[in-house]
Amino acid sequence: MGITTSVYIANEKVHIVKGSFSGHRVNIHDIRECPVAEGCIINGVITDPAALKQSLEEARIDAKSISLVIDGTNVITKLLEVPLLRDRKKLITLISDNFQDIENRENMITDYMVIDPRNENGGATVLAVMVEKDFLAEYIEMFQSIGLKIESVDIAMACMIKYIMNINRLYEETFVYAVVDKHTASFMLFVDGYYRISRRVRLMADMGDNAALFDELEKTLLNLIQFNKSEKTNHDITDFYFSGFFPAGHEFYRRLTDAVGVNVQAADTPEEIKYRGSKIVNDFVYAIGNMISL
Repeated sequence: MGITTSVYIANEKVHIVKGSFSGHRVNIHDIRECPVAEGCIINGVITDPAALKQSLEEARIDAKSISLVIDGTNVITKLLEVPLLRDRKKLITLISDNFQDIENRENMITDYMVIDPRNENGGATVLAVMVEKDFLAEYIEMFQSIGLKIESVDIAMACMIKYIMNINRLYEETFVYAVVDKHTASFMLFVDGYYRISRRVRLMADMGDNAALFDELEKTLLNLIQFNKSEKTNHDITDFYFSGFFPAGHEFYRRLTDAVGVNVQAADTPEEIKYRGSKIVNDFVYAIGNMISL
């Protein structure tokens, strides 16, 4: 497979990863991160196009086309069980009917990713997604304005799921993977190796206020442990993995482990990710997961 340039715009930086994927292995050639102007993008919404364009131009993305990752509150997802249908159009219609509470569905793009092609109930489990056409169009126009074509678009949650499901050692494990991006933390629960739920939490504490930050995260982690028990999954959460947060070995993780009774640690680099540079691979999980095919 050829080289892919994967781009994800976080709240403070643009992540640019170049590499290829083959046989469960991601070979990363280069990882870069460049700052974006403060406030020009908030939770995926472009609030200052001119400032974001300048930031992207300064990033000097060396490619003719990119594979883009999008995220934010405008991306609506549901985990659904659906019949085994080979007709994609019929399946899209069926999925769209599960979003009856969404207004102006005619202005939305519907898609899905297969999580389990044949679940225990005889159907398939899919991650269904709806995104406003205008929301996506802003990104397409933005990159076109700097001479870049978008070859493909995926959502951050799907990229994370692909990243996790590609790691052999997490097969059949039950854990939570968290990504911290400035004042936002996204938590994804995997039960027996399969994605179950996600939660996006606004961190109110200042990142320098460890005491307040600890209290917020302790409460969130305990809530996730309780949720998993209430769902009667018959699998206890064994680990919480953090990306984009404190480095490995930080005492913050030890304190959280003692407080919630479950191992808390910085995520380490999977064997399936090959990279010789100095960047911490797990700080770029969305852009890397974007290159993985299940």
